[in-house]
Amino acid sequence: MTLTCLVVPDIIFKFIGYINVSQTLLMFRNLIQSDRELEIANRMRDGALVRAQRATINKDLADATVTRDVKKLKPMISKAEKKRVNGTENYLLQAKKLYEQLQAATQLQGATFDRRIADIESAIHAIKKGGFETLLAVELLEAQVLLKKLKRIQKAALEVAKLSQQTIAIMKSYNKPPDVVTQVMRSVFLLLGNKSSELQTWPDILIQLNKIGKINTKRRIQCCVPEDIDYSAAQKVELILCKYDEELVFDTTQALGVFYNWAECIADERLALPVKITEKNKSSGLFGAARPPPLQEGGIV
Repeated sequence: MTLTCLVVPDIIFKFIGYINVSQTLLMFRNLIQSDRELEIANRMRDGALVRAQRATINKDLADATVTRDVKKLKPMISKAEKKRVNGTENYLLQAKKLYEQLQAATQLQGATFDRRIADIESAIHAIKKGGFETLLAVELLEAQVLLKKLKRIQKAALEVAKLSQQTIAIMKSYNKPPDVVTQVMRSVFLLLGNKSSELQTWPDILIQLNKIGKINTKRRIQCCVPEDIDYSAAQKVELILCKYDEELVFDTTQALGVFYNWAECIADERLALPVKITEKNKSSGLFGAARPPPLQEGGIV
C-alpha cells in the first residue's frame, strides 16, 4: 500500500512537468512566429516608406529639371544627396548634369557681359571641361568670337605700349605730314575722347601727342576700353580709316601703323555695342584682373 502511494505522485509530477514544457514550447513557438510577423510587418512598412520617399524625391528632381531653374535645382539636389534613397540615382544624375550646364551657361553669360578676357577664358574652359560644347554651341561660338576681338584689341594696345620714343619721334618730326598721318592720329585722339575742335591741325595733334604724366598717349590707350568711347566718335573714325590701306599706313611709319591698328580694332568693337551704354553696363576693362600697370609718369608718349 505504501509503495503504491509513493509511485502515483511521481507519475503525476512527471505528467504535470510534461504539460508545462509543452506549453512553454508552444508559447515560445508562438512568440517566434509573432516576432517574424512583426519583422515582416516592419519590413513592409519600411519598404513602403522608402518607396514613398523615392517617389517624392524623383518627382521633385524631375519637376526642378523641367523648370531649368538653378534656384530650384540646387535645394532638390542637396535634399536627394542627403537622403541617399536607392532608386533616385538616375534622376539625381540628370539634375546635377543640368545644374552644371546652367551654371556654366550663367558663368559664360556674365563673362561675355563684363567683356573681361580672363573671365571669358575661364567660362569657356568650364564648358569644355563639363562636356557642354554641343549643348551650348551657340553661346560658346559667340564667346569665342568676342574673345578673339578682345584679344586683338589687347594685343594692339600692348603693341602701342612697346613703341619706343625714338620710333614715335620719327612720326612727330614731320612739319607737314602726309594726310594719312594727320588723319590716323586725329582718329586715335577722337577715340580717346578729345573733341574735333582740339584736333584741327597737325600742331593741335602734336600737343596731345606730347603730353606727359597721367595723360600721356600710351597710358590713355592702355586704359581705354570700347565702352568708354562715344559711339559717334567711333563712326567718324570708321569713315576716316576706311580710306587708307593698312599696308600703306605701315609703310609711312611703323608707329603710325601701330596706332592705326589699335584705332581700327577698338572702333570696330565699339560700333558692335549698343549706341548708348549706361554706367551699370560698363565693364571694368577688357584686361580685367590682368590689366597692365600704368606707365611711369613723366615720359613722353
